[in-house]
Parts: sequence; C-alpha cells; structure tokens
Amino acid sequence: MVDFEGQKFVETFTVSVVSSTASVGFVLGYLLQDYDLMRNLIFAGIVASVVVTLPSWPFLKRNPIAWREIDDEHPSAKEEDEIEEEDDEEAKKDKKENALKRMIRRVFV
Repeated sequence: MVDFEGQKFVETFTVSVVSSTASVGFVLGYLLQDYDLMRNLIFAGIVASVVVTLPSWPFLKRNPIAWREIDDEHPSAKEEDEIEEEDDEEAKKDKKENALKRMIRRVFV
C-alpha cells in the first residue's frame, strides 16, 4: 500500500509530466503542423506517468503509517465487549438507538 508521501510524489509527478509533455507536444505540433507528433508526445507522457505511478513500487512505500492499537480503556473497545455479553433484544435495540444518536450528534455538533 502506498503511503501519504508516495501519494504526494505520484500526484506531483503525474501533473508535471503530463503538463510538460502536453505543452511541448502542443508547441511542437503547432510549429511543425504535425498532429501525429503532438498526439504521440502527449500519449508518451501519459504512458510514462502510468508506468512510474500505477504499480505499487517499493520507493512509494518508504514511510509506512504507524497505526496505534486500541486501548482497553477506549470507548469502542468497551462497547464491543458489552454488545457481545448482552443477548437481550431490547438492550441491543437501545444500543443501536444510542449509537444513532451519537452519530447524529457528531454530524451536527
């Protein structure tokens, strides 16, 4: 999986390569009145960009994300334990309603 720095490189590289080859291709195509040359230069830039950025190369994974483990004190861990312990339908219904209320509060507050 590509990390955030790799994504930044991919975006910068793609924009610069495609923009520069499109500009050079347009200028040369206009000056030489050769549409095929213009099209081929732009296509070559796109292909070069795809070859460099599409595969998940190792140099795009230099800065992996360090995910944290969920603590036992974290609210989501407690909720999961409580849900597993309770088999009562009404308790599950109340939990769903409370979860919905919390979600609505997060969106609107």
